[in-house]
Amino acid sequence: MMEQSALEAQTQSQGTTTTKRQLKGAIFDLDGLLLDTEKLYAEAISTVLSSHNHTYPPELRSQVVGRSELHGANLITTTLQIPLTPQQFLSARDHILHTTLFPTAEPCHGAKELCSYFVRNNIPIAVATSSRKAGVEVKIGHLRKGWFDEIKVIVTGEDERIKEGKPAPDIFVLAAKELGLEAKDCVVFEDSPSGW
Repeated sequence: MMEQSALEAQTQSQGTTTTKRQLKGAIFDLDGLLLDTEKLYAEAISTVLSSHNHTYPPELRSQVVGRSELHGANLITTTLQIPLTPQQFLSARDHILHTTLFPTAEPCHGAKELCSYFVRNNIPIAVATSSRKAGVEVKIGHLRKGWFDEIKVIVTGEDERIKEGKPAPDIFVLAAKELGLEAKDCVVFEDSPSGW
């Protein structure tokens, strides 16, 4: 309570006021925030690249994370001059992910507890992910019971109602709408700079 009073006093002394707004919804990115899948993507991409005598440089990885899948694949194939179209690259990567890696996806530390907090407080949860629906289903399939069943809305990057992918806010605005809320009434959790 003392910290809040000090903050209010500081705000008042600066001549500004704060408005408290009731939080009505929570929107989460999926990969790297709720699920520890970034390492799985990196492993699959590295496997595809190694078959073309390339590695996955960290500086390229930082440009790819959080972007739409097609945009990321285009960055990789163009930057490294891989003799694959972005779609062919994604197909090779997805085969590895769907058959071997995604079924092993684990929750990020504290993710289940944070979601449970919102559920206990009657605050609906949505996921807004650049991933495609088929991949999302494989990632969360083994985690549905007791956790992902609590998440009422999942909006994926291939949804045709999204005009522009992350970092544009379209996917988050749509997720809020699917919850029956305005985006201004939701908190968004995003871990990737390209998702900001």
